Parts: sequence; structure tokens; C-alpha cells
Amino acid sequence: MRFFPACIALAIALPMSAQLGFPRDGRPNIILIVADDLAAGDLGSYGQTQVRTPHIDRLAAEGARFTDAYAGSPHEAASRSSLMTGHHGGHGAIRGELQAPLAPGDVTLGEVLRSVGYRCVALGKWGLGWEGTTGHPRQQGFEEWLGYLEARDALNPYPTRLWRNEDTYTPWENRSGLAMVHVEDLIVGAATNIMRFNPDRAFFTYYASNLPRSRESRSSAGSGGTRPGRYAQQPWPPAERLKAEAISRLDDSVGLIFAGLAKYKLLTNTVIVFTSDQPPAPAQALRIPSSSTPVPAPAANAPDPLSESSLRVPLIVWWPGVIQPGLIITNPVAHWDLLPTLANIGRTTRPGSIDGTSLLPLLLQLEPKDPPRPLYWEFNEPPGAQACRSNEWKLVLTSTNTPPALFHVGADPTATNNVAAQHPDITQVLTDFIQSARHPWIPPSRPPPTPPWHTGTNALPPRP
Repeated sequence: MRFFPACIALAIALPMSAQLGFPRDGRPNIILIVADDLAAGDLGSYGQTQVRTPHIDRLAAEGARFTDAYAGSPHEAASRSSLMTGHHGGHGAIRGELQAPLAPGDVTLGEVLRSVGYRCVALGKWGLGWEGTTGHPRQQGFEEWLGYLEARDALNPYPTRLWRNEDTYTPWENRSGLAMVHVEDLIVGAATNIMRFNPDRAFFTYYASNLPRSRESRSSAGSGGTRPGRYAQQPWPPAERLKAEAISRLDDSVGLIFAGLAKYKLLTNTVIVFTSDQPPAPAQALRIPSSSTPVPAPAANAPDPLSESSLRVPLIVWWPGVIQPGLIITNPVAHWDLLPTLANIGRTTRPGSIDGTSLLPLLLQLEPKDPPRPLYWEFNEPPGAQACRSNEWKLVLTSTNTPPALFHVGADPTATNNVAAQHPDITQVLTDFIQSARHPWIPPSRPPPTPPWHTGTNALPPRP
């Protein structure tokens, strides 16, 4: 069977309608963009002044920006699972560093939106199941899928193996091991191509980018590597110039999304949600001086895995004509709120057993129907830790032998001043919540398969 580049492979022969514009059933198109290891402070709309992100900043200027948005977990797979299923870390099936497939009983964003007619497409980095498992995107509500199934495979940004539905193919540009085309270029091409087909049916595109994490050039023989580019003349260390370029390259992709929506007359009936799976690890954090960053970069040594700098992510929602431009929302929210929010936007019901709460009332500046609820996280590597945030208070439990740490995040946004001794009543209430917030969990014992380039088959060429 012959395979084609991603942007062609997704061009499935569906009936074209002469009329472009709002889908016939009135539901808006939805694009969920998830960056890989991006901190809120890396973006201009969150205070970064040195790295240029005009298209993402446009999303914020014309839509809503959340100042206190959190990842679902400090573990990457668990965070992506939380976003996809609406469960926080105490209830999700995936909770640790070792990946596990989503289970048949997990209800995903794809399944929720597909149930009311959305054309659901997943692109990019999946990391929630591999071939032959129930965690495959096509087993979890997505009609079409293109990208990396397993997260370690995604460490190669110049793929010699991508999955297209149930099959694999090698992008012809990267054959013979040449780093000629970055996966981002293939994925954004597929994302814009989706807009061309069957415009009478609303689409949901889950766009899980490899950027800014995948920024390294893998071959001196190829032209697809991330170069310092627009930051080549900056007086920063080489690694920081590459990080900055990778962030701006992600912003370029958002610009191409805008261009595609304009071309196919979809700007007025599409919702774009932009976030990140989690902040970068301390060693990978952007360290370019900026005049204003709301959440400082982590220290070089490993921080508390449930600290603000380890959990805080950007969250921007763009919906022209519906959301007031430039809206700033300070309510604490988390990844698990996205499933009920997008279900609400898609005019369908949310699964009854999830932890998330719809953010649509906040986006429409209405009084929320659901009362404020605490947010919960857990870290499942030894020695383990748990945390919660309730309104302006955050409590962290690091072990049974360490006293709880309580922070007033409103007055202390980096959560560095422990005030548990001054507020024993609040400490006790939040401790009781943490102790009741999780279901029993058995860590997975079966690791995902080893990517072929780890074993010498289709191995990566040496770095320059």
C-alpha cells in the first residue's frame, strides 16, 4: 500500500459543498492546540517580551486568557489523559510516568463530540496507547489519526515512522535518515487541509504539537532542523536561541491555522483553544530575561513536582463574536475542565462521572452554575506527593513525615511562603479533601514498545 505525506493523506474524498461557512447544524468547529512543554511565561500575552508570538497573542487579544490554568498532572501522559477524559489525577486511569493505554470505559473528547456529529481528527503526539491497544485514537472516538502513537517515538521530530490510522508510513522527505522535514510542517499541513472538506459538518481537530520540545536538528545533511533563525543575533546562549526559535515556530503554525480558516471562510464559526501539556522540565525551561513573567522559570535543581512552576500552563480560548475580546479570567482552572467545556460548546452533554466543570459560563461572563471546587494533583514517583488548590489557597503534602505546606496563592503567586502554622483550620480542611480525593490505583507493569530508532532499526543519523 502506498502512503502519502500527511497533508495529502488526510485529503479524504468527501463530498464538497458549494457553500462554505457555518455548519448546517449550527455547531462551531473546534480546534484544540496542545503545545509540548510550554510555560505560560514563554508567550507574549503572558508577559514574555523577548520571544515573538504574535499569532498566539492574537488569540488572547481577541479571546479569553486564563491567568491561573493548571496542567492535569506533573506526569506527561497523565496530563494528556486528564485533558482527554476530564478526570483529575486521583481518578484517571493514567497517573504516572510509565504510560498505559486508555481503557474501553474511558470517555474521551473524541467520543463526546463525535456523538453529536463532529468529524473528529487527532494529529501529532498521542501518548495514550499504542498499536493493538484500546488506547489507540481510532478506538477512542477519532475517525482519523496521524502522528506518533508512543511518546518516546515523538522524541524524533524528523520522523522515519508515523502512524496514519492503523498503518505506518515514512515521510518521503526523511527517507534514508535525512532530517529534511519537521513533523510540525506535516501536522499543520494536515490541520489546514481538514478545513477544505465537508464544510456542512463541524470538525473537531485535536492538534498535539511537538513544539517547542522538538527543536533539535538531528542531521547536518538535512534542512529541516530548528536553527537560531530570527534570534541568531541575540546575545543569548545557543540553547536559548533554539528554544526561542522553537516557540516562534509554534506560533507560525498558529498563523497558518488562521490563514486556513480565512481561506475557507471559517473564521467566524470556529473555536480555538490553546494550551500546553505541562511546563518544561527545569533543565529545559526558557531562561531569557523578560520584564514580566507571572510564573518564574523553575530553579536548575529539581523543584517540588507540584509547585506552581511545575503545573502552571497557558490557556487561551478564541471564539470571535461570542467571547469578549481581551477577557482575562483569574479563576483557578485545570485541564480536566476542557472536556465539559468543549461538550458545552458542541451542544452535547458531558459524561456524568468526570471531575471537570464547564468554563463556558466564565467565557460568557455568566454566573457559574457549579460552585467552586478544589483542584487536585498527585505525583506518583517516590516519595510521592499530593496537592490541592481551593480558591486562593494551595496545600501540598509531600510525605507522611513532613508537615503540610499551605500557601495563599493570591498574595504569594509563586507559592513559596508556607503559612500552615498560621491557618491550622484551613490546613485541616484541605488535608481532609486530599485524603478523600483519590481512588485506588495500580501502576501499569507493561511498558510501551520500544521505538524502532531506539533499537537500531531505522536509527537516527548522528547529530551534527
